[in-house]
Amino acid sequence: MNFDEMIKAIRLNREMTQEEFAQELNITRQTLSRWETGRGYPNLDTLVDLSYRFDISLDELLKGKDLNGEKTDVVETISKDVRDKQKYKILAFVMAIIMIIFVIGLSVLGYGREKQVSVIDRFNPFLQTSVGYGRLPKEFESGKVDTFIMQDAFGEGEWLNFITGKEESNDDFVMVKHKGAYVMGTRTINKKNIPVDLRSQMPSEYMKYNSKADGPRVAKKVPWWPFD
Repeated sequence: MNFDEMIKAIRLNREMTQEEFAQELNITRQTLSRWETGRGYPNLDTLVDLSYRFDISLDELLKGKDLNGEKTDVVETISKDVRDKQKYKILAFVMAIIMIIFVIGLSVLGYGREKQVSVIDRFNPFLQTSVGYGRLPKEFESGKVDTFIMQDAFGEGEWLNFITGKEESNDDFVMVKHKGAYVMGTRTINKKNIPVDLRSQMPSEYMKYNSKADGPRVAKKVPWWPFD
């Protein structure tokens, strides 16, 4: 007799319902039902308790025969269940770690965008490489400059900090290739070299960034944009 038949026989001999027998064993009726239908097994501690309670040897409880007369091993089944549960726990742990890394990664990328951290923007997979145009300070020759770089005809862009130098004396504008705050390259140019749809929107003179007046440095319209 295998385990499911044995536990059911014990209950029937005691003339008890599943609900009554489950209460005596301090388990749920659903758990007892799984035992009696071979869809589940108690843990080893419970098996020892059943052995003492009903005066049945552990060998009888742990080993028996299935409906085809072949030997079954409850211990092996329990061990397999434990191994499977352990696999699910490991999988759940790995998935949780991946989710945590993903959330931290998004947070770092968001921080890099907001604070214009060029090292972070450089490796941000959500940013595209863009080419924009900006005005240089008056009498600028070379060095560090902080100017608004316009990316399209709708006035979208951001303030960027970078180092550049004039190639010609009449180069009053700069073309910047960048990925967010990460500047890949710059080239000083004359206004006539700016695309037509952007040329008319370039400021007549250099404007320095003002946090109170201009707001965020990232993803905004040019301060002089007249169409809002």
